[in-house]
Amino acid sequence: MKRIILGILLIVIIAGCANNNSESNVYSIPDIDKEFVENKAEIGLNKEEVKDIFGEEYISGNVDSSDIWFYDGVKDNYEYDPRLEAVSHEEIKSDNVKYQLYINFNDDETFRYSYFYKGNDGKVWQFSLNPDGTATEEAVSN
Repeated sequence: MKRIILGILLIVIIAGCANNNSESNVYSIPDIDKEFVENKAEIGLNKEEVKDIFGEEYISGNVDSSDIWFYDGVKDNYEYDPRLEAVSHEEIKSDNVKYQLYINFNDDETFRYSYFYKGNDGKVWQFSLNPDGTATEEAVSN
């Protein structure tokens, strides 16, 4: 009788520890740093592929005939007014915003990635994956 009770108890414990993947958030946002963008960004990905890699966009919209998806990382739930039309240089330089990532789409395919972050020199830097597949990196603030 003890074995039956122990067996049932073991089954209940195992069942309680099982992970139900059907309820998990498929589009959880990864920690997006420059290295992640360098390794994962590809020209020509569709929106579903971008969601699989980068997660659900924080803001999206249309600027200059291009769909843009925007991601950012903020310090301790810092609140600011992120915009698709402009990078928040001061918030990045003050360490309140860790990064801003803009992904541009044309006809549902990526054609540019622009990742803004604070460099070791205190300036805002931009890492870009360009439409021709080349990568560039430059300081974009004083």
